[in-house]
Amino acid sequence: MVIKTVTLNPSAGPRREVTYVGITTAARDTAGNALEANKTWGFAVKR
Repeated sequence: MVIKTVTLNPSAGPRREVTYVGITTAARDTAGNALEANKTWGFAVKR
């Protein structure tokens, strides 16, 4: 099983109807192995 966790600590709340995008760089697994490539991810705030 793979568990993926992201913690966001914004200085203000998320804006409605906005899509946020992030890029994961220099990530390592629990054994210390680096990701083979950067990963792009995102989420949208609808309400």
